[in-house]
Amino acid sequence: MKRIISASLVATMALTGAHAISNAELAAKLNDLESELAKVKKKIKKQNKKINKVKAHDSGDNIKWSVDMRTGLDNINYDMADGSTQGKNDLLSMRLWLNMAYAADSNNVFKGQLSMNKAFGADFAQPGVFNHFDWTGNEALNDNAIRVRQAYWLYLGESFFGLDMPWTFSLGRRPSTGGFLANLREDDPAQSPLGHVINVEFDGLSSKIDLSNLTGVPGMSFKICMGKGSTNAAPLIGSSTPNANNNSINAINDIT
Repeated sequence: MKRIISASLVATMALTGAHAISNAELAAKLNDLESELAKVKKKIKKQNKKINKVKAHDSGDNIKWSVDMRTGLDNINYDMADGSTQGKNDLLSMRLWLNMAYAADSNNVFKGQLSMNKAFGADFAQPGVFNHFDWTGNEALNDNAIRVRQAYWLYLGESFFGLDMPWTFSLGRRPSTGGFLANLREDDPAQSPLGHVINVEFDGLSSKIDLSNLTGVPGMSFKICMGKGSTNAAPLIGSSTPNANNNSINAINDIT
């Protein structure tokens, strides 16, 4: 019996010693891991600091681009007042939009759009006085030149004179074509309130005050737009007074 008890005591002491050694080794390994983790965290902190500096430095050159390219095949028919008909069965066209967007900060945004709109195998010109206007330069089928369809700065205000009324102000070449319901024809986002009232490319300014929070009516707002429809000015070449009023017979008038 004594031998059995002695053997048990020896075995217990051996196991206890083994556990003590294992715990010591484990503690040492944990200390090593904690030290390595601290070094890794320090390196990550330094890397994040460098990345933030790079982002802050390059944010001024960060323009987001997107592409919208479409081709269309149209069948066009006109019933004329004299009873005759005009039309074309196979008008094949291509429209290309290169969209730009840049946010300087949470309140200031730049939007731009370059456009090409042409018929396959054609280079149209708008004869006569319409050459002076660029209201539909990107909407009508033209040549293969890339034109500026949109280029404007937009300010997003959070409160108007301290009131709970978000507001906006923009200046430049604004999107004013393809408004509500007209936008459904081309499956484009609506870019003006009413397509049958405003449907031309617009150079000017606009401002909107959102009255939803003040009145409790969702979507209620007040908006004002002002722009130039045409500018009377003498050309740079062929005139002794460039950019002054053009007094020739065929000159167009200033239209605001």
